[in-house]
Amino acid sequence: MIFDRLEIDSVNRALEVREEFAGKANNAARVVKALGHRPVAMGFAGGDRGKMMLAGLAHLGIEHEFVQIKHQTRLCVTVIDSQHHTATELVEETPPVEQADVDALLGLLGQRLGGADILVLSGSLAPGVGVEFYARCIELAHERRVRVLVDASGEALSMALPARPDWVKPNRSELGRTIGEPIESDAHLEAVMRQVVTAGAGAVVVTQGAGPVVAFDGEHFARFGVPQLRPVSAIGSGDAFAAGLAVGCAAGQSLIDSVRLGAACGAANALTSVAGEIHPVDVHRLLGEIAIES
Repeated sequence: MIFDRLEIDSVNRALEVREEFAGKANNAARVVKALGHRPVAMGFAGGDRGKMMLAGLAHLGIEHEFVQIKHQTRLCVTVIDSQHHTATELVEETPPVEQADVDALLGLLGQRLGGADILVLSGSLAPGVGVEFYARCIELAHERRVRVLVDASGEALSMALPARPDWVKPNRSELGRTIGEPIESDAHLEAVMRQVVTAGAGAVVVTQGAGPVVAFDGEHFARFGVPQLRPVSAIGSGDAFAAGLAVGCAAGQSLIDSVRLGAACGAANALTSVAGEIHPVDVHRLLGEIAIES
C-alpha cells in the first residue's frame, strides 16, 4: 500500500494498492527469472492465498513445485510512505506445517536437484519444520554435487553450517541474532565471519543495508561500496542480492564478481515498490557504480 504520507493513529488513504505474491524464496526466483535464467521455486502453499501465490508464479513463467498445507499462506502488508521514503512491513506469523508436509517437500527437492546448478535456501522456517531442515537440504544437494547458498539466520543458519554450505548470506543484524549479540564494530564483524567459515561455510557475504557489503572466502576479505540512492522500498533487496549472488556463483564467476551482481540486484530492487521486482537495465547501470573498497 503506497501513501503520500503516513500518519500514525489516523485515517490514511492509499494512493495505490498492489497485491503480489512474495516470500524470500519467491522474491529470489523472480529476480533469477528477470536475469534471464530458469528458477524453480519450492516451498509450502495453503488456502486461497496459496493459490494466488502459485498463480502469480505461473503468470511470470516461473516453474514451481509446492506442497499443499491445510493452513492459509500468510499475509504481509508493506506500507510505503512516499514523502519520507520509508517502507514498513506488517507481517502475519507463519502457519505451522506437519511432518508429512516436511517429508513431502524434501522428497520433491531430492527429485528436482538432479538438474540444478545451485540451491538457494531462503528465510525463516515455519513451526513444525525443524531447525535442522536446511542442513538436511544441504546434505541432499551435496549428494547430487549441487552447490548451496543459505540466506538465513538464527538456529536455521547455525544448524546448517556443519553441513558445509558453499556460501551463506546473512545481513549484519541477522548475523548478530545468530551469535546472540549485536555486532558493534567492523573488527567484530570480521571475527564473526571467520567463525562462520570455521564452522563450515565455504564463504560468507554480509550485507549492511545502505552500508558496504563485506565478503570473506576463508582467506581474504573484500569490502564493496553500494550505490547511494533514494529507495522506493528496500524490502526484498536482500532476496534480490541473494539471487544475483547465486546466478553469478552458478555461472562460475569469482566471488567478487558474484557479489557485485548481487549488490546491483539488491539496489535495483530498492528502486521498485514490489519485493523481488527488478529491471535488468537498472542492474546493468548499477553494476558500474559498485566499487571494491579494499
